[in-house]
Amino acid sequence: MARNPAGQPPPRRQAPAADGNHQSDGGPRHGASPNDRSELVRYGQISVVALAGYQSDFQAAIFSLIADAIFAGRVSNELPLPALFVLEEAHTFAPAKADTLAEQQAVATTRQIAQEGRKFGVGLVLISQRPSRLDETTLSQCNSYVIMRMANPADQSYVRRVIETLGEDEVQMLPDLDVGEAILSGQLINFPVLVRIKPPASTGDHEEEDAFVALEKARRATASAAR
Repeated sequence: MARNPAGQPPPRRQAPAADGNHQSDGGPRHGASPNDRSELVRYGQISVVALAGYQSDFQAAIFSLIADAIFAGRVSNELPLPALFVLEEAHTFAPAKADTLAEQQAVATTRQIAQEGRKFGVGLVLISQRPSRLDETTLSQCNSYVIMRMANPADQSYVRRVIETLGEDEVQMLPDLDVGEAILSGQLINFPVLVRIKPPASTGDHEEEDAFVALEKARRATASAAR
């Protein structure tokens, strides 16, 4: 995971994927389609491009368009602010096997940012529950890693091979990590360390609820409606 220094968390902005995200008045403008993709980068702002539900080709194409424009803006100094890309389900944008032209372009874009982005103030964070599906070149260019529980042997083997700072002892710990535990490795720390991450202040709108708690709530709601 490539890391950039950060201060207080900026406000979160969200917009439909196909239309981009354009805030000129401090608030999100849903349906806006900025001609200059670098408008997604503003001081104190997080721009969220939601691509869930779209086909992988479309997701890869949209990412490439946005990332290429922002990276080019930084290289040419037309974009004055640094930028940080946070790719959730990163194996969608940098797959180990790129079968289509859109996916191949997305991999090329992600590799370029991973390899050259530091020089131009463009950071990259890759988040994936299946690291073995990530492009090896891109993953190996990350300078720091936060590795949580990993039960799949293929993922364990892949991570051990790609992350040079991770030893066999640390890899053997991965299947047994508890919720909130992680192994830190890479440039952010002198040697791999097991840590416990404190719970977030907010669990978000899509946090999974305990199945038994949800079942009890449903039972009570059904009973109340029947009265």
